[in-house]
Amino acid sequence: MITVSAEYLPMGQEMIDAHLTYLRAQGYSPNTIRDARRCLTRLDRDLPYGLPVALPEELAEWLARDNWSRQTRKTYRDHIARFFAWATDPADPWVDRNPAIGLRAPRVPTGLPRPAADHDVQLCVTTAAQPWRMHCILAAYAGLRPCEIAQLRREDVDEQWLHVHRGKGGRDRRIPTHPAVWAAVRDLPPGPVTRQVNGRPATAQWVSQMTARYMHRTLRLDITLYNLRHWYGTVTQAVQGDARVTQELMGHASLTTTARYTAVSDLRLRAAIAALPDLTIPTCQPPAAVQPARPAALGRQRLVGHHLDAGRATRRQVVDAAHHQDVMLVGHLP
Repeated sequence: MITVSAEYLPMGQEMIDAHLTYLRAQGYSPNTIRDARRCLTRLDRDLPYGLPVALPEELAEWLARDNWSRQTRKTYRDHIARFFAWATDPADPWVDRNPAIGLRAPRVPTGLPRPAADHDVQLCVTTAAQPWRMHCILAAYAGLRPCEIAQLRREDVDEQWLHVHRGKGGRDRRIPTHPAVWAAVRDLPPGPVTRQVNGRPATAQWVSQMTARYMHRTLRLDITLYNLRHWYGTVTQAVQGDARVTQELMGHASLTTTARYTAVSDLRLRAAIAALPDLTIPTCQPPAAVQPARPAALGRQRLVGHHLDAGRATRRQVVDAAHHQDVMLVGHLP
């Protein structure tokens, strides 16, 4: 059971606010902080007595909800584990025991990359209305995630480089500017490159969900911005053949993640199969059948009614062979 000081029992929301302040000081991205707030606030509300006195079995039961995917369950588990590791820091403890120590991260199966088809990408980046076209161009030609599209500013892009500040995991990166990206942002005024249709600041959720809805309902395409990003990763990998280059361009922390976003193109698959030599087609006449060698000493043998190679030998050859090999002839030769 979690014990707390008898003199002071912190409130769940008080702990959450202090934890979020800690995350900001540690340089976590705004998206991570926002997601942590949502997860922890919901958890504090759902637990019988709130976060300060949470029990291990209560946390496990909360995470075991059937309507959550493994990826969602893993994300929530990570937020909870980070929160209680902070709350039990000996330098400034809020509670005396960590109830999340025994929470195992769900194993998320490795998914296959799902790049959009070339003709679908072309339709999105040429015929979509704004701001959806801008979102599609940034996903397909810069590999940006929805959260990175939402926070991109005109000042972050010039004709040579596109700078991503505090992307996923709080990492910065820069990407060579594709001509299509430069053409899309070149004439924009300073400030965010996209906003909600009501003028409010864009959010990652709005960019992702509303763009997908537009592509489904208006363009009749069963794809999302992530399919465009997968296309970006697949094409750059196919052209360069260097996973480290693709990793840097996509902002991945590890090559393992990059591998999931870089599908091998059908053209490369066919080229690999075509390179196999076809050994089923003979290129020369097969060697003649080798006759077994006769033993050195045969002794006295009997050739009964044997025509010596199906009658191809002459009588004289048979007699000479019998004389040479000391063979007894029995029966009549033709």
